[in-house]
Amino acid sequence: MYDVLYWCYRCHRTVRMAPATNPSDSVCPRCFGQFLDEIDRAIPRPLHDFTQFDPSPEARLLEALLL
Repeated sequence: MYDVLYWCYRCHRTVRMAPATNPSDSVCPRCFGQFLDEIDRAIPRPLHDFTQFDPSPEARLLEALLL
């Protein structure tokens, strides 16, 4: 079984847990809130090349964090 990433609207954090057979049975393991939304990770994020214009270490760090 694989873990699914959820957003908890009560504690405003992402939580990773096993998918529930019934979505209404999902409970946040941190705050025990039931207002969770599954995060769809299938959508690719656009790639940004900050080093094209600015080869500084800060720009390379920003680019690495976006991957």
